[in-house]
Amino acid sequence: IEARTQFHEEPSNRRLRLKKDLMGLTRRLRGGMRQTYTEKLDEETSRGETESASFSLAQIGEHRVMMYTARGNFFGGSFGVVAGEKYLQAIDIAGEENIPFIGIYTSPGARQQEGTAALDQMRRVVYAAIDFKKNAKRPHVAVLNAQVWGGTSASIVPAADFIVAFRGTDFGFSGRRIIATYTGSPVESGEQSAEMHAIFGNVDKLVENQDDLLI
Repeated sequence: IEARTQFHEEPSNRRLRLKKDLMGLTRRLRGGMRQTYTEKLDEETSRGETESASFSLAQIGEHRVMMYTARGNFFGGSFGVVAGEKYLQAIDIAGEENIPFIGIYTSPGARQQEGTAALDQMRRVVYAAIDFKKNAKRPHVAVLNAQVWGGTSASIVPAADFIVAFRGTDFGFSGRRIIATYTGSPVESGEQSAEMHAIFGNVDKLVENQDDLLI
């Protein structure tokens, strides 16, 4: 994989970081303690990351592409204001360079601590994807890994031209426990899976591993 794929991180990519608590929500911890969103961000940042998403120009074989990645090692990969802004920057560059856009996603959905601000990014990224498709006329591919839920599954992913998923990926708007709680009926195992979505045409291709992805 390393021989076939090279990455170059854009300097501007790391400048985006949320500095203000948008909603003022607090999280209740064990022992009666409470944690603000700002405190939680500081805790996540102390592990070495600054946000859940990043983007870079990449070379796959002979093809230059733009790669946008949502990773689960920062706030579970949740999609918020900064992740949305990075997506907009990345797809704008892809359009200007007239190169394919590839998004790789592990995400529980829109970040609840940012409320409507995070939800509004769903609208903006969809419009940006539509604009890219109309003007650049280059492939837009979404790759689903591990779990993809909520606002991410309802905005960025379906905006792609072609959706690829690793086998075993959980994929849907709501998880089994939430659906069962709301409906009062258990959800069959596998219903919220990439394999099931492939049967119904919501996933175009299933892959086993990274090597399979690059073929």
